[in-house]
Amino acid sequence: MPLSGKATGTVLVRNPNFALTFNHPDVVRAGETYALYAIIHNTGGADANCVTMTLDPADISGATLVGAKTVDSQQSIVDSGCPAPTGSGSVVVPTIKENDAQTVEYDLIARKNGQVTATGFTSSDPLNAGFVLRTGIGDHNIPLSPESLVLAPYVNDLPPDFFATAMRVLGLAHSVATAPAGAPIGISDRIGRVLVDQRAQQLTEAGLRIRIGDTPVTSVGDVMLDWLGNSPHPLPGGEGTGFDPGFDEVMRETDAGHDLETAWAGVIEGAQAGTPAATVIDYQQQFAAPRSR
Repeated sequence: MPLSGKATGTVLVRNPNFALTFNHPDVVRAGETYALYAIIHNTGGADANCVTMTLDPADISGATLVGAKTVDSQQSIVDSGCPAPTGSGSVVVPTIKENDAQTVEYDLIARKNGQVTATGFTSSDPLNAGFVLRTGIGDHNIPLSPESLVLAPYVNDLPPDFFATAMRVLGLAHSVATAPAGAPIGISDRIGRVLVDQRAQQLTEAGLRIRIGDTPVTSVGDVMLDWLGNSPHPLPGGEGTGFDPGFDEVMRETDAGHDLETAWAGVIEGAQAGTPAATVIDYQQQFAAPRSR
């Protein structure tokens, strides 16, 4: 007796050369505009060129695609020699350096209330590096992909350049934390998922502080100190402290970490313009100066 059926489940987007991490809201309401971020981590042994990311409008349920773009890439597709995107949901990243990450942003409008889900598949084209995404809004309690980082909307209050680069760092850390045993991770020390969740919470809290009146330069400075291991508070569950050797390696030795420092400097210089501490060095000296009580 012949049998037929359909298998359902979560597809983890990982192959020997790439890993994907998604960031999106947990729940949205009809009419709300929201962003789906796909962070591509190059885990291969060489730079990757002409990486494509495709979200076909036909593969979107419960929402409408508004636009797609790379968030933090300064590279020109025209100068790269890569093929142009083939549709409104297609984005080409000219180059992702070895052990670095780039972020693609999809802007959507929710057409119903529900939980956001996202999955991804490697492209069927064997000659090109690429991914095909599917996303939707459901009314049921569909489990989130283990490849998803869900952050509260307070992160939208962070300075845009800083947030985009921070998501690259988080994406790198998340792909390391979820890598199977024996898979290449690009750094010396593994990172625990609990640590990634803590860093995501610290980033969210920084956005919340700005929303309730803290200055961006102060809140961003606080989260940077946390991410550099300054926090003495233990991880959830009472384990260790705020310092993690794997995350510290991402911060200090990857292009994403260096770009985050540059974005932090931009926040400082923007806030200090016209003041005696107008440069980052001046700001650091002022920050470190002893204060009388």
